[in-house]
Amino acid sequence: MSQKSALARLLRDNRAHWPGLIWLVVLMLLSGVFKSYAAEYLGQAIDLGMNAQMDGMMHSILITLIMYLCDAVRLGVFNAETARTVERMFLGIKRQAFDAVARCKLSAFDSDMQGGDVLSRVTSDLPKLSQRFAESFTWLISVFSRGIIALVFCIGVSWELSAVYVIMIPVLLFLMNRIGKPIQELQKQASHSSGKAYGIMNEMLSNNTAIKAFGAEYRMDERFDSEVQAQRNRLDQAGRKGTILSLTAYLSDVILMAVLFLYGGWLIAAGRISVGAFVTFVTLSGSIREAFGLLDRGMSTMREAEALAGRLYEVLDLPREGGNDKSDAKLLTSSDEVISMRNLNFAYVPGKTVLNNINISVKRGQHVGIIGPSGCGKSTLVRLISGLYQGYQGEMDVFGISAAKIPLDELRGNIAMVSQNPHLFRGTIAENVLYGNVNADGAQLEQALRNARLWDYVSTLEDGINSQIGDGGSKLSGGQRQRIAIARALIRNAELIILDEASSALDTKTEREIQQTMDEVFRDKTVIVSAHRFTSIRSADYIYCMADGGIAGQGTMRELMAHDSMLRRMAEAQGGAADE
Repeated sequence: MSQKSALARLLRDNRAHWPGLIWLVVLMLLSGVFKSYAAEYLGQAIDLGMNAQMDGMMHSILITLIMYLCDAVRLGVFNAETARTVERMFLGIKRQAFDAVARCKLSAFDSDMQGGDVLSRVTSDLPKLSQRFAESFTWLISVFSRGIIALVFCIGVSWELSAVYVIMIPVLLFLMNRIGKPIQELQKQASHSSGKAYGIMNEMLSNNTAIKAFGAEYRMDERFDSEVQAQRNRLDQAGRKGTILSLTAYLSDVILMAVLFLYGGWLIAAGRISVGAFVTFVTLSGSIREAFGLLDRGMSTMREAEALAGRLYEVLDLPREGGNDKSDAKLLTSSDEVISMRNLNFAYVPGKTVLNNINISVKRGQHVGIIGPSGCGKSTLVRLISGLYQGYQGEMDVFGISAAKIPLDELRGNIAMVSQNPHLFRGTIAENVLYGNVNADGAQLEQALRNARLWDYVSTLEDGINSQIGDGGSKLSGGQRQRIAIARALIRNAELIILDEASSALDTKTEREIQQTMDEVFRDKTVIVSAHRFTSIRSADYIYCMADGGIAGQGTMRELMAHDSMLRRMAEAQGGAADE
């Protein structure tokens, strides 16, 4: 996306708020009209007073006061409408950003950006952009519109004085633009460093135990300080350039005032304008000078807003999951063949295939094991089945329907997954289990916890199912966290259960207990077990051995253990062959 078009795209994408924005523009223009007429009548009052026409002078002063009163009322309406319109607009953008993160492809976080960077863009850049937009679109544009209208009135008062402004402004504007142009890039680089610093802080919070255990605090401090220092250096550079820009604007203002009084005094002396007209011009020139004096701030604000909008759109433009949500295809959950893959290939990056010519069949009610060393493609395979990854080549049917035709909500609604690291959320035990089925009642929740062999533990807690588990389940043991994940899968009552290294992170005793629990509670389900441990798939009805992204062997446990197969070699290496 072009950085140059970021703010224009922001306006195009928020057409629903155009009526409110147009109303704000009208209010801005009215400000210029009210103040310009006030200045004109003030000049008339001075000329009438100098000619002893007191009635006319009082009438002009009264109109001047009415204009200022109207502008005060306009200002109150303008401030209220600005807060309402901009707040609603950016609340919608915040919702869009959340939806973009929720709907993006899982692979986007594997390659495009870190979670901390996304967090920085949404929690830091978006509020800044809202502030800059409100500032630039409301206050700055209001000042500039007053300046333009004042210039029109000034031309009516004295085209000679106005011509001086018109000739001098472009030259001074060019100088300020040359100085301010690098500020946008510096602001973008500073925001990028801020995002990386957030990412490091996120790593510190999520991996605090490991960092302390290995004495890596100083290394993390160095990484964090490096990014913070980089951000500070770029902000300092932007600040220095901003100072030069402000100085240039100040000197330009002084030059304009000097020319105005010198040339205006000469015009009065020559009788070409009246004193009142000159006062009107001076009053109106204040709006012109204000607009001109804020050009540096306006350009800096717009450049920073461009950079912030560009970073925001990098989040909004994250690649989205490509499920066929408009399809009315319904899964044939009674189909005898739950999963069927034929000549399936998959690559994260074009040209670098990670799954090669996969042919797999999973029958209804069957427990299928997929075993292989780390990095062989097991997790990628089960993520393809659950729709977390898309873009495969070949054919894959799920419950008798081509996966490409199945809406993702329909697909995932019939699949429950228990992974190596159970993803638990800050909240209660009940809230975490109910992520599997928000419509489940208390009896179903209790039954799921009983089946997961966790109810006895929950019953000992003072708050029971409403007990807080901490960030990521930090108040629970590894086995308890895994049992909550099992309960969440159970309460979903899905047709297909995927166990992706579900017990590999546990100690031997806990693994055996968890494995026994899963064998019992998922006995009547169709189950796919992905593991690198022989003990995790020993009860499977059929086994696929994977190596280097392909199928290296398949068959029943008895068939594979009867000859020198990959499974047998893995079992012998892990000390499990003797039991078979």
